[in-house]
Amino acid sequence: MDENTTGFMAYPNPTSNALTLIVDDEQGFDYEICNLMGQVVMHGQTKTSKVTLSLGECPKGLYFVSILSKGNRMIQKVIVE
Repeated sequence: MDENTTGFMAYPNPTSNALTLIVDDEQGFDYEICNLMGQVVMHGQTKTSKVTLSLGECPKGLYFVSILSKGNRMIQKVIVE
């Protein structure tokens, strides 16, 4: 589990099912997962600093995880295999 320069962690990456997002914000955050065509495949909001999502239904490929926390948007690439 490596912290990256985007300000949040998404692990494991690559993943085949569960993806955990952690942000340093106890108030929670909004998240959005988009495919390469820009289509939103999953979105939501959490009131905690951590959420685990199931990506098992998503086709294999590259996705972009977008986090909105404390007014800042952070994006990270995630591979589903």
